[in-house]
Amino acid sequence: MVALGKKWLAFKNALLQKALSAEALAAGLSRKEIRLSFGEVAYFEKTGTPNGRTLVLLHGAGADKNSWCRFVKYLSAADRVIVPDLPGHGDSVQSLSLSYTIAEQSKYLHELLTQLSAPKIYLAGHSMGATIAICYTHMYQNSVQSLVLIDAGGVERTPSEMRLKIERTGIHPMMAIENVADYKRLVRYGMNKPPYIPNFFLKLLAADKISRRAIEQKVFNDLLIDLDQTHILPALRLRTLIIWGKLDRIANVDDADLLHEQIQNSEKVILDDIGHVPMVEAPQATALRCNAFWAVMN
Repeated sequence: MVALGKKWLAFKNALLQKALSAEALAAGLSRKEIRLSFGEVAYFEKTGTPNGRTLVLLHGAGADKNSWCRFVKYLSAADRVIVPDLPGHGDSVQSLSLSYTIAEQSKYLHELLTQLSAPKIYLAGHSMGATIAICYTHMYQNSVQSLVLIDAGGVERTPSEMRLKIERTGIHPMMAIENVADYKRLVRYGMNKPPYIPNFFLKLLAADKISRRAIEQKVFNDLLIDLDQTHILPALRLRTLIIWGKLDRIANVDDADLLHEQIQNSEKVILDDIGHVPMVEAPQATALRCNAFWAVMN
């Protein structure tokens, strides 16, 4: 019976991986790996045309490259797209001895993009990925053509519902996952319009989340060291698009105003009925906003 149970679990895991692979394939993304000085990095890549843009998409904390697949489906076929699993996430290196601060993540990203021959990029980030995008742009200003910040972290004006809950209870909703019920609550907490996920996939995703607790705690602890990037916002001079879900419970929608005020050459879009993850909750609408923004650059 134990052997049968293990085989059934392996079968379900294989189904989950096949479903994720199919979604990436539908978006024209191929999974690749590269060894860098700090460890292995997994990433998705879509080959564009010689005259196309190079888009780099950064996921949030506790997420991975798969969170961008639905969004990528609606991008121009001419665009080259690079979607890494940031160190400490997904299939990339997960060493407890590495530093995962925003500044170090920016350096890791620069090494990756250098190896992938991507000297000029259109950079987009979500949540923690947006914080890294801000820092990266400040560190490597000549490399970034434009910036898209989606429900960014590290630029707080008004405490979010999550922030207030942490202060009140001492419990971080993204870390307090003990079972599938907790994982379902996390999905609903993060997204106002989550996509349908079969229950047995949710169980597997919950188990994976629980298995990553040590590395996720390390990442969160390191992020707190330099999460606040507000001080460098006025130095950002490039065109920037700010997108925010109006019903975001993790990063208050008021923070979009702070970004818009501090980044001179910026525009702001607020999406009604959307939570913290617009590119998953409303991938087409979010991608169309980005496409229109990038088109002006040509």
